[in-house]
Amino acid sequence: MRETDTARVLTAEGYILRRTGRVIEGLARYDATLVLDPDYHLARAYLGLWHLEQGNRDGAEQQLMEIEKRGGRDGDAWRLLSDSIAKGAASY
Repeated sequence: MRETDTARVLTAEGYILRRTGRVIEGLARYDATLVLDPDYHLARAYLGLWHLEQGNRDGAEQQLMEIEKRGGRDGDAWRLLSDSIAKGAASY
């Protein structure tokens, strides 16, 4: 990725860090993304998936509601998180 410190890059870094065991750093990237762009739905979906992986369904549902509130209902990020919540497990 050529750009740096964009919502897209920060979210991708967060995902990679989180999935490779550097969870605290990954979550920090999601937080940075949402400070930069609170409407970046993919960061919210990945954050919701993390909550679901931790057994925190309420946290996952909160992120899903935020995506909906911010106009993302029925988008890819919303579907990813909604389907995972319905299954009770994160699916990538």
